[in-house]
Amino acid sequence: MGAWGGYRNGRIPLAALELVGRGAINGESQYLHPAAAAAWRALVADVRAASGVTLLITEGFRPLALQQHYWNTLPFPYAATPGTSTHGWALAVDMANYARVDKPLLRRLAQARGFSFA
Repeated sequence: MGAWGGYRNGRIPLAALELVGRGAINGESQYLHPAAAAAWRALVADVRAASGVTLLITEGFRPLALQQHYWNTLPFPYAATPGTSTHGWALAVDMANYARVDKPLLRRLAQARGFSFA
């Protein structure tokens, strides 16, 4: 995806994003692109209705500095090259509690909401 709203990957102001909750691991506010935020909320509701499990966000938007930090500290292939991450476009979600959901069900529900597993 190219730049949206005139912003570059990892350089999107939080005012252009939607708050979707606090990270399940770090407790920090997590943000997504407005369309991804709506899809995330719908996926959480879908999974809860189908399985009784509540998905939790651990990370959404990653500013460029955080992308660089992960690039410098995580072993390959756990971090994208800074400036290329789907998290930098605020379109990716890392989540918790997903292991408690039947994988085929989770994949089907996630794909229906526009998410994929990378």
